[in-house]
Amino acid sequence: MYVLTIDQSRCADCGNCERRLPGLHSKVIDNKLLVNEVNSDVDFVAIFRALADCLTEALSFRRFNG
Repeated sequence: MYVLTIDQSRCADCGNCERRLPGLHSKVIDNKLLVNEVNSDVDFVAIFRALADCLTEALSFRRFNG
C-alpha cells in the first residue's frame, strides 16, 4: 500500500495534478489518498507524472505500512 499526500500549505491549486489524475482533490481524505499496488486500475505512470508536474512540490508518494 502507498499513500499520496497533498501538502495544502504548498499547493497552489494550479491544476497540474488534476490533468494527470482527474478528480484527485475530490478523492483525497485529510489530504491523503491510499493507493493499492495490486489494484489493476491504478495508473502509476500517471501518479509519477503528476508528482513531476507539481510546480510547488506539494505532492509526495511513499510506502505506507499499517
